[in-house]
Amino acid sequence: MEKDVSMNVSSIIAIISPFITGILGFLLKKYFNDRARLFAYYGHITSHKLKNCNPNIDIFTHSLVIINTGRIAAKNVRIGHHVLPEYDISPNIAHSEVLIPKNGKEILFTTLVPNEQVTISYLYFPPITYQQVNAYIKSDEGYAKSVTTIPTINLKSWQKYFLCLLLFIGFSMVVYWVGLFIVYFYQNINE
Repeated sequence: MEKDVSMNVSSIIAIISPFITGILGFLLKKYFNDRARLFAYYGHITSHKLKNCNPNIDIFTHSLVIINTGRIAAKNVRIGHHVLPEYDISPNIAHSEVLIPKNGKEILFTTLVPNEQVTISYLYFPPITYQQVNAYIKSDEGYAKSVTTIPTINLKSWQKYFLCLLLFIGFSMVVYWVGLFIVYFYQNINE
C-alpha cells in the first residue's frame, strides 16, 4: 500500500514538474525581460599619426556603442565624461549636452527604445587618452553593463529553439528530483 502511494506521488510529481517549470520560466522571463537593459562596449581604440603635417600630429579615436536590449525604453540615458572631446553620434538622434559639477559634461538621450543602438565616435589629441574621456553610462533604470565583445556567429532560429527545449527538459528534471526529495524527506521524518 505504501509503495502504491509512493508511486502515485512520483507520477504526480512527474506530471506537474513541466507545468511548474513553465510557470517559473514565464515569471522569470517577465521579471528579467520587461525592463530596460543597457549594455555598452568600446568598438575600437586607435591612434593615427598625420605625417604630412609639420610637425607630425598624433590623433586618438575611440567609439562607444550603447544598446538597449530590454523590452521597454530606457529613459534619460546619460553618458558622463571627464573630458568631452569632438564626437559624432551615429545614427544622428536627438541628444543634448549637460554640464555637470567638477569639470565634466554629459551627453543626454531622453529615450533609447528597445533594440536601439547608438555609436559615439570620439576624436581627441594627446595628452588625453580614452581612459580620461568616458566616466559612466546610466539611465533612470540604472547603470549600463559594460561588456567586452568577441565576434561570434549567430545561431539559426531552429538551433535556439532546440537549446531552449533542452534547457526546459533539464530544468523539468531538476524540479522532478527536488519534488521526489521533498516527498522522501517528508516520509522519513514522519516514520
